[in-house]
Amino acid sequence: MRPGSIAACFIVLLGVRPARGDETRHQFGLQLGGSNLIQYIYRIRAFGPLAFEVGGFAAPYSPVMGSVGIFVQKRLGNRWSVYTSGGVGGLISGSEYECNLATQPNCSDRTDWGYFYGRLGITLHVLDGSHGERHFVAADVGIWRGTISDYAAGTMRDERGFTTLMPGLAWFLSF
Repeated sequence: MRPGSIAACFIVLLGVRPARGDETRHQFGLQLGGSNLIQYIYRIRAFGPLAFEVGGFAAPYSPVMGSVGIFVQKRLGNRWSVYTSGGVGGLISGSEYECNLATQPNCSDRTDWGYFYGRLGITLHVLDGSHGERHFVAADVGIWRGTISDYAAGTMRDERGFTTLMPGLAWFLSF
């Protein structure tokens, strides 16, 4: 492959905006549930209805959370669309206190969640901005399937599988 054709592919994937206004290139938003408990999400449309999404959140005294996946959206009219998404996610929740297993045999000072997720949802287009941006709200239901690992004093103490439903709400700015 010639360098010019590699550059052309790069420009097509990252720089060209789709022609239709409802298929804007970038989306950024805040999500509660769905692919993680709470996180900021960035989506970039690859082509047609397919987009890639990555999200994360961290704060003092809270779990570190993140996810990465693919997202497919189908317009149902002027204001509504349906979507599906799938990927992997994780949480790492720690304690400021280290366990002493001699005095606290059931103590856990860190818990990790690793999972695959799938989601199905609906989006409502609520507002057009003055610079071509669009605002969306979304609701979905997801299913998580993965492993929870508990650690004490740096050693894995317990590991168990889980499956759970995770409803989600989100707001997105599309540009």
